[in-house]
Amino acid sequence: MKNRRFGLVILALFAVMLFVIVGQAQDQAAWEKQHYIKPGPGPMDTVPETIVLQDKEAVGGDGNYLLSLDGSWKLTSSGNLSALVNGIGWENAMAAPVPGSIYSALTDAGYPHPYWGKNMISANDYSAKNWYYSTVFRYEGSTGKVRLNFEGVCNVCDIYLNGTYIGSHEGMFGGPYIDVSNVIRQGDNFLAVHLKPAKNYDQTVVFNCSYGWHYAKLWPLGIWQSVTVESLPTVEIDSPFVATANHETGTIDMSIELDNVGASSLTGTLTGVIAPKNFEGESYGFTKTVSEGAVSGTTLRLRCDVPDAKLWWPNGYGEQNLYTLTLNFTAADGSMDTKSVDFGIRSLSYAPYPDGETHAIYNRTIVINGQPVYMRGAGWCTIDAMMHFTREDYDKILSRAYDAGINFL
Repeated sequence: MKNRRFGLVILALFAVMLFVIVGQAQDQAAWEKQHYIKPGPGPMDTVPETIVLQDKEAVGGDGNYLLSLDGSWKLTSSGNLSALVNGIGWENAMAAPVPGSIYSALTDAGYPHPYWGKNMISANDYSAKNWYYSTVFRYEGSTGKVRLNFEGVCNVCDIYLNGTYIGSHEGMFGGPYIDVSNVIRQGDNFLAVHLKPAKNYDQTVVFNCSYGWHYAKLWPLGIWQSVTVESLPTVEIDSPFVATANHETGTIDMSIELDNVGASSLTGTLTGVIAPKNFEGESYGFTKTVSEGAVSGTTLRLRCDVPDAKLWWPNGYGEQNLYTLTLNFTAADGSMDTKSVDFGIRSLSYAPYPDGETHAIYNRTIVINGQPVYMRGAGWCTIDAMMHFTREDYDKILSRAYDAGINFL
């Protein structure tokens, strides 16, 4: 009798817990719908112009002058800022790889490796310092509009070119992009970056798995992505974007922004080529005349069908076929810009289970290209606290995930 009563009590408690959990899930779902599901203006909001692709081999033009500043820079944590930005006081600086981190430079210079023993405890002291990067580069591009591009600096910095302060930045995921037209010189130029002490991850925008709660406690600091200098065309292609409109017909939508950098009017010819990236196949292209007048920029919305489209499938369901869209805009004054973007053709949607859907517990299945897919996922975190990110490292880790049958990271 006691066992029966105990069992009834357990069932009652379970029912109460289930009611509470479902109730909490329903509350959570309602909260998320109110706070997160707020569609705003997007690149695909406007009605597209339908175009027809033609057989095409290549886009003409080599683009604009682009100089990579990647390689060995100098790095120091001592000296006077006003002297350093003018090229004085770098005699005892160490070599530093860019892209890279201060820890890459320190270990290359013979400092204890943070990953050995308990070295990481003391290594964080270096992240609390001010650091200074510098490099000398030779510019031989045009004398028109010139931009200095940092694709990733971790994390807070001031930047100086030829002794002149040109900008500041915070946040490691892209930027800054700085107009240096009035500062850069033909010939040799001196670039200095003042990297300020690391902040805690809850005070800024930075990857946070190396702040002690994950596999490492090593606050990231360094110029971890590429740096380039480029001369700009009078009309620049910006942020081309491709989305699948219909996987069955191979229909894609394109959003192509054109920025007027220095043209009297935004007039010229846009050509595009869609070519297979990782499989054998035909290339197709289009040409479009643009005449927008004296405007600061415009966004083109185009739609087309890719003939005999090869779809992208998750691991275990087919090949991961990819295409490359290469765009070229030739302005009326002869200035030219070229950009490219890779994309796959595939649709993604949710579908309810056969017995119906309960929104509060998200009992839905993922459907890709019309086929329900069993998702086998794993968590992904930044692969190296010292920001050593090579193609080989990514290939090694992603290949292991692929071999394990994972299709969702």
